[in-house]
Amino acid sequence: MSPATLALLLSFPASGQQAGVERLERALREHVAARLELAPEDVEILHLGVSTLPPCADTARAVLESPPSERFRGHAEVSVELYGDSESCTTMRLRPRIRTWTDAPVAASVLRPGQEVLWEMRRVALERFTGTPMQPAELEQGRWLARTTIAQGEPLTELVLRTRPDAASGEPVQVLAGAGGLLIETPGRLMSDAFLGDRVRVANMATHGVHDGILFAPGCVSTGAVTPRMKEACPHVQNP
Repeated sequence: MSPATLALLLSFPASGQQAGVERLERALREHVAARLELAPEDVEILHLGVSTLPPCADTARAVLESPPSERFRGHAEVSVELYGDSESCTTMRLRPRIRTWTDAPVAASVLRPGQEVLWEMRRVALERFTGTPMQPAELEQGRWLARTTIAQGEPLTELVLRTRPDAASGEPVQVLAGAGGLLIETPGRLMSDAFLGDRVRVANMATHGVHDGILFAPGCVSTGAVTPRMKEACPHVQNP
């Protein structure tokens, strides 16, 4: 910085500096809100990243740019060009510290792995999220379980939750085998959680052997192609 520029900044009135800072903070808040599709009041400027402003800052129009990859969580990279009377009066690069907020579902109590999710809405800083936040409409379906231990107040994302399976490990099932009009039914227990259509392993309760099959309906596993007779034998299959 040249001595002349330094002298100009030092001679700039404190009130003018304050007005310039407020205008720049407002422009930065609006820029971040527009980029993240938030309301301006959900953007908090913790530190602007500049200590002095040129004299034109209190009246100039600010044009801000940031990298497309910028997420504005903590320190950010922002370039600012100030225009006065349609001419650029200065260009600056800022490294502000920003905190953004949103209303999001959080754990209403401590959750252990496998527990059904109890949740509530709370105002949460986006920097606390790891992963994509869950939407209330998704959680209202009641099909989510804790994947890991979740602290009370922790934001709920797809990284800490898992979908409730259609059938749980250890659940009793009927193992069905056969072809044409022949049908053999054997009681068994699932050896892992499963969703409908999954290939599963089933412990045979009579022989203590293990079957491989497909969970084609709740409580029913087929060891081969699913036949009409199997569908008739399975009480949870809705036949036309």
